[in-house]
Amino acid sequence: MTNPATGKKFVFLASLILLNLVPVYGVFYWGWKSFDLIFLYWLENLIIGAFTILKLVVYPYQNLSQIPGRIFPSILFTVHYGIFCLAHGCFIVLFFSPNEQYRSQFGDITHLITLIVAQRQLGWAIIALTAYQLIDWLRDIKSNWPNEEKVENIMSAPYKRIIVLHFAIIGGGFFIAGKNDPIGGLLLLIALKIANDIYQWVKTNKQISQRENKISSEK
Repeated sequence: MTNPATGKKFVFLASLILLNLVPVYGVFYWGWKSFDLIFLYWLENLIIGAFTILKLVVYPYQNLSQIPGRIFPSILFTVHYGIFCLAHGCFIVLFFSPNEQYRSQFGDITHLITLIVAQRQLGWAIIALTAYQLIDWLRDIKSNWPNEEKVENIMSAPYKRIIVLHFAIIGGGFFIAGKNDPIGGLLLLIALKIANDIYQWVKTNKQISQRENKISSEK
């Protein structure tokens, strides 16, 4: 008989892979290049940041005194992570953008993002990546509540992802851009992203299992 927990894990993992495969369609049918993929994955950083803020503020409070302990870190994270992502995004546009028009729009970052998303047809891929982050967040709520995760761990997680994943993707992006963006290279970038997400997903599941076993042994 199939274990319900195993079935749920399979659904989460299948969702992760399927939703991350949307950029493959972009490469074959919308003519995406390295800039499109790297900018898309940068946008996912913003999505992850939004869910991190939700994770910081939306959880069962035991009393009112806990509210400032979550609201202030949320504001601090928003400002610091926002500046970090802004600098990161400007770097991507400056070095990878095929359109000089984008480089002239740094003064209005909101307009620049809207312009690139519309012109490069990134909308559906953004929806897919947002859907995955929502699914992952719901999984996190189910497994962690009502146990409170340390604030510093929540705040540092997105930075770790950027450092590990984006340096690899940007390095690969420079290489394949120099080779005129061959499809094989673009698909390799997507595979790298999916492999990292699977690794992080498996790592998180192990941590959840260890936490649940520890709680069970203490009862």
